[in-house]
Amino acid sequence: MLFAGYATFSLLYCVQPLLPSFSAAFDVTPAQSSLTVSLSTAALAFSIFTAGFVSEGWSRHKLMTLSLTVSALLTIGVAIAPQWHQLLVLRALEGLALGGVPAVAMAYLAEEVHPDGLGLAMGLLSVARQSAGWPDE
Repeated sequence: MLFAGYATFSLLYCVQPLLPSFSAAFDVTPAQSSLTVSLSTAALAFSIFTAGFVSEGWSRHKLMTLSLTVSALLTIGVAIAPQWHQLLVLRALEGLALGGVPAVAMAYLAEEVHPDGLGLAMGLLSVARQSAGWPDE
């Protein structure tokens, strides 16, 4: 779970140091270049609600794995996107895909961890959530 939280945070904010480069490469304003972070974060917030419902029918482990895999592939797409609007669409889709991890992480832990260690596991996940910037539930 620690690595899933780290991967979520990394995939979500990996473009932040590139914002000045986006402004120069795509001839957009700094405010427009920040859309790469804003769109993915907004899409993540939206997808958290739907991912919780999807996880009731799917395996939570499969949903988190699929979420991270699709997000990684979309990040590769962002790296080779030739046009600004394509990059923005890919980043929004990446935010949608990433929602599968924070939405089901606590439920997954509750299913997989022995009740004696659940309090510690939830506490560690809470610390990881805060450091990764996941929204509170």
